[in-house]
Amino acid sequence: MTTRCLGATARPPSPEPDVLEPAAAAEPIALLWSLVIDHDYEASPTVCVDRQHYEQLKQEIDTLREQLKICHLSKFGLQQFASSPEDIRFYTRFPSYMHLMAFWSLIESATSKMIRVTSRARKACTMSTVTESPMTRPIKLLPIDDQFLFLTYLSTGCTQRELSHRFNIHSTTVGHIIVTWANFLNSLLGSMFFWMSPAAVKTCLPPEFDGR
Repeated sequence: MTTRCLGATARPPSPEPDVLEPAAAAEPIALLWSLVIDHDYEASPTVCVDRQHYEQLKQEIDTLREQLKICHLSKFGLQQFASSPEDIRFYTRFPSYMHLMAFWSLIESATSKMIRVTSRARKACTMSTVTESPMTRPIKLLPIDDQFLFLTYLSTGCTQRELSHRFNIHSTTVGHIIVTWANFLNSLLGSMFFWMSPAAVKTCLPPEFDGR
């Protein structure tokens, strides 16, 4: 005789495990096996490449490296003439590279506050008062190369078009650099007294100019 407890719920039967058909079970295994075969990186450390394509790419890389080297060597700038006192005197009128760098060390800190002339400012006949840092300035040249361009312009009398070709920048940019540095050096050095005293001038006068 079977007795049943009142208020008790019958326990549901446990689900039977899914039994895959042989064909269905074989499909994921076959797929996994195909991936292992196609991407078996542990089988061999050697990677097969197209030798002809590799040689072609290598040749293109070597050609680009040579072109890049030529571009760096042909860049017109101060560092190109640093070891030639004759070229420094010709392009800047400074006696040597050491004298030029000594002058640069005196004015370098002031270049961060330089008021740069722009096309918009020149059209409005005003000067831009925005201080530009080397990271935000639109000019491609470094400040020391800006100075070198300005000195070359004064020393050689090159046209702005010629300087634009030499420094590889737009001719309008050349004009902006020249005006900017002329104003900057005039403001920076204009207060300095360069003239000799009247007494020193009289002592150096030739007899022909002496009115006594």
